Amino acid sequence: MRIQFEYPNLRELEIQKIEVVDREGNVVTTFEFQQKEQTWYATVDVLEKQFRYKFRLNEEIYFVDPYADEYTMMDGEVWSIRCCEQSKKQNRIERIEQFDIVVSNQMNHSVRSSNVHKNFIAKLEKRVNVGVECYSVTGVHELLVVWSSPEQRIYRMDYKILEPEQEGERYGIIVWFKLRLDEIEGELIKGVWIVKVLLDGVLIGFEMFRVEDL
Repeated sequence: MRIQFEYPNLRELEIQKIEVVDREGNVVTTFEFQQKEQTWYATVDVLEKQFRYKFRLNEEIYFVDPYADEYTMMDGEVWSIRCCEQSKKQNRIERIEQFDIVVSNQMNHSVRSSNVHKNFIAKLEKRVNVGVECYSVTGVHELLVVWSSPEQRIYRMDYKILEPEQEGERYGIIVWFKLRLDEIEGELIKGVWIVKVLLDGVLIGFEMFRVEDL
């Protein structure tokens, strides 16, 4: 079957290259950017009735396809699936529409009730917490946080799997990510950081915070 992929050109992600990779990490195809549509496109012919894959951005960020037919868990990771027409079913993925994001110096039971905290003193506050609360989750989903340093380089990426406790049930889920300031060496730590949050391959928000000395 022939699969056509597309992905929007999101300025915040600073896209230079997008690839489709299989379970073995092999590059199956590379996207091409269409200036007129401001969209990345790729096409590939596969023999499988169900093709399992991920997207790779700038050769370092892996995430699922927001337009996949299905998501599945394999080896502790979430993978995208595209199905041939005979294998397709309706509504395999139910999107998460409601969520909140916060940067805080504490972890609370609710993201909405957390105190927004955007300035951190490196020697006093040992970590930065980013909370993501999704209010209606069914099925498997992937949450990705990308921490960009003041030098505008990716310092780290954190992945979390969103999955209800019981299959078929709907839950609200809160996930906290943390950046340990006391583990970062040198002058890299000082300045404005950016944290970008992707849910199922879609950029749902980005937050900035500053790390300073006393």
